[in-house]
Amino acid sequence: MKKLIILILFVIFTSCSPKNKSDEMGQYIAGLDTRINRILVNKYAFEKAIVKIRGKVKQLERNNDVGSIRFQLTDRKGSFINIVSDKETDLQENDYIILSGEYDSAENLIELIDYEKFPI
Repeated sequence: MKKLIILILFVIFTSCSPKNKSDEMGQYIAGLDTRINRILVNKYAFEKAIVKIRGKVKQLERNNDVGSIRFQLTDRKGSFINIVSDKETDLQENDYIILSGEYDSAENLIELIDYEKFPI
């Protein structure tokens, strides 16, 4: 009986634990969840893989003629990787995002598939 009460209390406490907004961010974005520095160190391990990474948008360049964008995604440690997309986006400089894209080791860049902005 004592074990049953302990089990019930355990289930109640674990199910009632609050979730952070950051835990829910990007949960529906497909890809191998990794970090920028892991990709840079193991380029060929991630070749043509769909990866999911987090970071801050820097050096955003728009080509309005073609409708494409190019930017660097940086992490807190200063590592960055180039991102390209041929789709129109609402991204701005200094946005914090989580993105999904296909990594190309020859060009050392990620082709953007999907992204989600962090609410700040």
